[in-house]
Amino acid sequence: MIVETPRTGAGESAAVRMRECGVQPVLLSQMAADLPAGLLDRYAELGVPVVKCATFDLDEVLRACGELAEEYELRGIASFYEYTMEIAARAALVFGVPGPDPDAVARCRDKPEMRDVLRDRAPELTVGHVVGDDPVLVAKRAAELGFPVVVKPVHLTGSAFVKLCATEEEVRDQARLILAVGEYVGLAVRPLVQVEEYIHGAEFSVEVVSGRAVAVTRKVIGPEPYFVELGHLVPAPEPESVHRQAAVAALTALRVLGLEWGAAHVELRLSGDQTKIIEVNPRLAGDRIPELVRLAIGVDLTTELVRAHLGLPPGEPGTGTGGAAIAFAVAPPSGRLRSIQGVDDVLARPDVAEVRLYKGVGVTYESNGSNRDRVASVIATGENSAVAAERANDAVRALSFDWQEFPT
Repeated sequence: MIVETPRTGAGESAAVRMRECGVQPVLLSQMAADLPAGLLDRYAELGVPVVKCATFDLDEVLRACGELAEEYELRGIASFYEYTMEIAARAALVFGVPGPDPDAVARCRDKPEMRDVLRDRAPELTVGHVVGDDPVLVAKRAAELGFPVVVKPVHLTGSAFVKLCATEEEVRDQARLILAVGEYVGLAVRPLVQVEEYIHGAEFSVEVVSGRAVAVTRKVIGPEPYFVELGHLVPAPEPESVHRQAAVAALTALRVLGLEWGAAHVELRLSGDQTKIIEVNPRLAGDRIPELVRLAIGVDLTTELVRAHLGLPPGEPGTGTGGAAIAFAVAPPSGRLRSIQGVDDVLARPDVAEVRLYKGVGVTYESNGSNRDRVASVIATGENSAVAAERANDAVRALSFDWQEFPT
């Protein structure tokens, strides 16, 4: 059972691996109408039934799983979508199938609690933070941390409503924006704001499965004051000592947070000999990073996680190319997409492994400074990740998006 699906294909990839393990995947989703048409087409091609379900409601997920369990043997319940990870873990516990500790999942997803645990048990990995629901008071406390600071919601993902702020006024404005959101992707947004010390340095993520740091990813972040992710390189092109530093920090954070089963995507920044945790995500990475890991080093994170959910032993690793990278194209501040050109030509390139479109012709869009601003992605391979990144970026530039831009 797959509880909801992200837009970038992690759920679809999991469905393929479930088929390979001899089980029938079923997708529970309340967002099917809002998913890219191409993603729904791929689920249909795979023969995956999509069952409408209020996936943010544990009781509804339990009801849907119970109904399907009357007809089929329920082998596993998993989510590959940030906002339903905890619900899937709690459902797995109820039905007695393998899964992560739901309390640990909740602890990682709650940004203030995650920071508090790290402060108490691994203070070298965290930074100062304040939380509140009053923009004026939050801004005053932010000044005590020292500007610039990062202002964010306490439980959203994909860099949604995250902004670097340099003054009390900017903090107040961003806090008011977050507190006014109310609902995002169908989820009620908690009326709290978190402000954190800004961490200077290169950004990485560590891809973990079954307690093992499988790969370190170098992240390409867009221009400040936002933190839109424009690309990823696997393995990170930095020296092995950097990989070790990042992996030790990630595994330490997971241990003190109690998340030692399944997958994790730990984002961090390195500045000299200091390592600071940005986020601890209790799930596989998004943004097709598991596919980069598979292409680059031959380890299929999705297969490993699916097998764990099914109670099966790990599979055998394959052989990688040495490097893989993904690059994203981004929408303008606002406009309507009139046409897309160049996809077939880019797909024909020998080192391009994948092209994905996240917005279709005719869509009207207004940027919000998050990863949802992205229009398309290209994955490329190479003998190392730097070469792969050059190829992916060149391929993205070869895609043409004709936007009718609106005045801002």
